[in-house]
Formats: sequence, structure tokens, C-alpha cells
Amino acid sequence: MFEVEARGKLTVSTAEIVKRFKKLNAKSLGKTRRFSLIYLRNKSADKNNPVDLRIRVTNGKAEIILKYGKWGAFDSREEVSVPISIKDFSNAVEMLRLIGWTHGVINVNDRYKFRYKGIEFVFVDNGVATYFEAERLTKTKGKIAEERRYIAKICSELGVKPFSDTEFYGLIDKINNSKGMQFNFDKENFEDIKNKFKKYFSTKKI
Repeated sequence: MFEVEARGKLTVSTAEIVKRFKKLNAKSLGKTRRFSLIYLRNKSADKNNPVDLRIRVTNGKAEIILKYGKWGAFDSREEVSVPISIKDFSNAVEMLRLIGWTHGVINVNDRYKFRYKGIEFVFVDNGVATYFEAERLTKTKGKIAEERRYIAKICSELGVKPFSDTEFYGLIDKINNSKGMQFNFDKENFEDIKNKFKKYFSTKKI
């Protein structure tokens, strides 16, 4: 499955954009709370590395995610998700540590999801920045360009604009360099991080 996704800046609060989408009669897909460990091979995100490996928990549901391909503000990458029990999250972290995946960044955010004209729009607030994601999935590589054009068309109709790659990489660096949001499992224990972000591991409905 290929994920075709655009990301862009929000010029209003997530609360305001949620109100606007409700007025458009967009279908609400609810609010999600997400904790992610995003693994890096280098000290910072490498736009030339096609491997994007992460473990995350969203509203109490955990998974290992691999996104593969060139990434940027408007990308189309192959995505594989392996669901795991939230009870096995720590074991998955340890398994990756043993095969050399030891460090990266912590990302936590609240996400408000809508479906509008066949596109899944997500409005993200991670405490550092607010931005939108607009996503469609396709099973075939040959349809990626068509999906990109469609997303761009609807974004234009809504008056929202995807980031340039330069803007997007700047945002990623800003998020990744946030104080206290890096991890290195050669030097620290995952359980300490988990205790710090305990609410994201709750299986209670938000």
C-alpha cells in the first residue's frame, strides 16, 4: 500500500480548523492521542534515507510502522504496519535495540481527523507546532501522480497550502530538537520514558 500525503502549516488553532471542517459537513473520524518513537540512523533526520522506522501507540493500539521511500512535504511512500499488543511495546523496543536501532526522537501529539471529499485530513498539535496532513492510499504505484494532483486540488479549494520541502525539513528539525524529546537506549531505559508519558499508554477511551 502506498500512502500519498501532503503536509502544511495551519494559520489558525486546531480548535478553529476543527470548527471550520464541521461547517463543511466533513465526516469526523474522532480525536486520537499518539506516542511515537521515531528511529534515526544519524543525529538528525536524513532526507536521503528511505527507511522510516517507528513504534507508536494511538488511542491504546500499538504498532510497528515502516515507511519506505523518498520523504518530504508532499510524499508517496510504501507503508507497512505490524500491529502488536500494547503489552509487548517494551519488548519491541528491546528487540530493535538488540539489532542496532537504539536512538531517535519522541513525538507526542493530539490529532483531529476528518474525511472530506475522499481525503483523510488530520490536524496535528504536538506542543511545538500545529500543521495538517492530507492523505490518500493507493495500492498501485501508477496512481500516485493522480492522487497527488487530487490532494493538491482539494487543498487549493480549501485555501490551505502544503509546505515546501525546505519548510517541512525545518519543521522536522524544530520538532526533533525539542528539549527532552530524544532517546538513546544505549544510555537509558525505555520504562523511564514510558512513565513520563504514561497517559499515552492508557487503553481508556479519550
